[in-house]
Amino acid sequence: MKYYYCVECPQTPELVYDDSTKPDNFICQRAECPGNGLTGLVIEAPYPGGGGTKVPIAQEVGLCVLLMDASGSMFFDPAFKGQRFPSTFGNAFLNKAEMVSKCAANAIFQLKDISLKKHQEAYIMAIKFDHNQSLMFLKPIKELIQEFGEAVNFAKYLYEELEQMKGGTNINSALEMAYSFISKFKEGNIPGIGDFEPMYDSIHLPNKGGDYEIPNIRAMIYTDGEQLAEYGALQNPFMEHDPDLLLGAFIGDQSEVGCDQLRNIVSKCPIHNQDQFFIIDSPQSQSTLRRLFRMASDASGFCPSCIAPTQLR
Repeated sequence: MKYYYCVECPQTPELVYDDSTKPDNFICQRAECPGNGLTGLVIEAPYPGGGGTKVPIAQEVGLCVLLMDASGSMFFDPAFKGQRFPSTFGNAFLNKAEMVSKCAANAIFQLKDISLKKHQEAYIMAIKFDHNQSLMFLKPIKELIQEFGEAVNFAKYLYEELEQMKGGTNINSALEMAYSFISKFKEGNIPGIGDFEPMYDSIHLPNKGGDYEIPNIRAMIYTDGEQLAEYGALQNPFMEHDPDLLLGAFIGDQSEVGCDQLRNIVSKCPIHNQDQFFIIDSPQSQSTLRRLFRMASDASGFCPSCIAPTQLR
């Protein structure tokens, strides 16, 4: 039997879920949950007083939260406007969701041959969203690689998970969920997964007076659409953090409303003073997307200039 806790609710035996009671979308459904059905993520944890399956976590760890657009247009539109490429997933053509799933999987699996501690002890949380949001997984990179074996298997899994949605677009709710979890992660306050501290990197920033400690944490969101007006104006809760840990990528043409919306909420890279923003609008830009997923997964940069030119080949 596995047990699960909401990261917002108190850690008590009375408030534990098990395999038969945990919500399918991993969002706490209790009326008294402080997350109000939005940020109460339910994660696997040991049962109070002993027993259960404990999630392995190192004392110092990094974290990447991937916010993955699963709205309908990601499946109905070709990956690149006016161009139809063959699909290997049995679709009529390569759609945006398939293209992104493959880029994400390849980027994460590229980390398997890197022995640096910060890669080995990095966790990835994947949240899919349309007008709702749902947790796909929270696992260390090394566990994902062991579980799926090859990037193609992981890509297929991601695509099939995203395909379960296909609704509208509410970006704010996904950002709020990520912000809530990362805020608790920075405090070492994730119930049931043991004592840990976020890993930090020291970088030299003359504009901040010298060396500066940056948490080995990133949130990366990609989308191909605009925030629906019924869900309010698009906002970036990560602006409260210094530095802002959010990276944004728009899948589509830069003339689209959604592109301007996303670009307008991202911050400037603390290293290069460029927007923490990427446009994926051509087959050639798939290379940039793969490097962006990799950069976010090992928390090594913020903007296009943080990606070394040799990595874009």
